[in-house]
Amino acid sequence: MAYLDLRDQIKDGDVLAYQYVNGWFKTWYSFKVNLVRLVTRSEYSHVGMAVLVEGRVMLLDSVTPVVRLIPLSNDLPCYHLTGHGMSEGQRAKGFALIGKAKYSQWDAVLAFFSRNSAGDDRWSCAEFVTYVLDLPCQATPSRVVEHMLATGSTLRELS
Repeated sequence: MAYLDLRDQIKDGDVLAYQYVNGWFKTWYSFKVNLVRLVTRSEYSHVGMAVLVEGRVMLLDSVTPVVRLIPLSNDLPCYHLTGHGMSEGQRAKGFALIGKAKYSQWDAVLAFFSRNSAGDDRWSCAEFVTYVLDLPCQATPSRVVEHMLATGSTLRELS
């Protein structure tokens, strides 16, 4: 569905999921992303959260090199999962890490084995989302999506 048609329905705390479908050997990045997807058995390669700032729909996520906040319209296509809201405390937790917390592909792999730690300054994308939204699921993109769907969210593709 077109982003502009759904933009007004996106709320703070909605989860945004991405599938990276580029071939394994096209670039070093595609190799690393596909390797993480293979190791974590994840259909999705990335997750983040929607936050509304001054009437704009923004993407809050952990990517190389740090946690960032960018307009969602700059990072389409993706899948939109209706959320369960975001408290001011959760919003503050996420915003406190913008530009400071480092992204870690290694933590993305460790997440599958439940070996990553929220006590360090390295965050995989799913680790960041589960931390901010207090989600009780394994910190991999697919597990975040599965948890959201199991708790009543709907999934729509945005392009």
